[in-house]
Amino acid sequence: MNRCLGLLAALVVVAPASAHFVWLTPYKDDHVRMVFSDDLDPDQNVAITKIAQAKVHVRTDGKTTPVEKTEGTDHYLIALPGKGPCEVGAVCEYGVLTKGGGDPFLLIYHAKTMVRGAKAQGLDHALEIFPVADKRGAFEVRWQGKPLAGAEVVFIAGAEAKLKTDEHGQVVLAAPPTAGMVALRAKHVEAKAGQQGGKAYKEVRHYATLTMTVP
Repeated sequence: MNRCLGLLAALVVVAPASAHFVWLTPYKDDHVRMVFSDDLDPDQNVAITKIAQAKVHVRTDGKTTPVEKTEGTDHYLIALPGKGPCEVGAVCEYGVLTKGGGDPFLLIYHAKTMVRGAKAQGLDHALEIFPVADKRGAFEVRWQGKPLAGAEVVFIAGAEAKLKTDEHGQVVLAAPPTAGMVALRAKHVEAKAGQQGGKAYKEVRHYATLTMTVP
């Protein structure tokens, strides 16, 4: 009996933790909520202060300005300026990590949401996801402002799917959602070595997220 319990405990210890990403989602009373989770809901088992270094900004009327965030129990709240459409973004240099015995890497998150019917003007993130105008269910991934071919894209809300961008940096859902929240993330690995906080890394892993409401 004790031996079985020991084996079970070992399995629990080595079970892989779910991946977490930075998400921005519209919230009540003219706010946007920032969470650190594997989906759009806050993970109460992970301290939100792990992404305290995230820098938040809002783009309205063609101008991008930094804004402050307010810490909650398991999320940050961002107050939206004015009443017009806007894009809200956050960039978080998470730090240098090593997983599975591989080489150390620098992890950077780029999150975005579009609220109040905002059009995709862009936030000048290194890795960014855009809805394709006049093409329902189509999204374009850009790296340094240019379409990124072969990028891994995962839809987690609206229509779950795992796809790769074509030569134009685009993915198209076979069954695009007709209403509700759409959420997706994209990944790009940059072959770039360096140091951060006294720790050396061999590459930079970028993750971009986008949430938007389909009317």
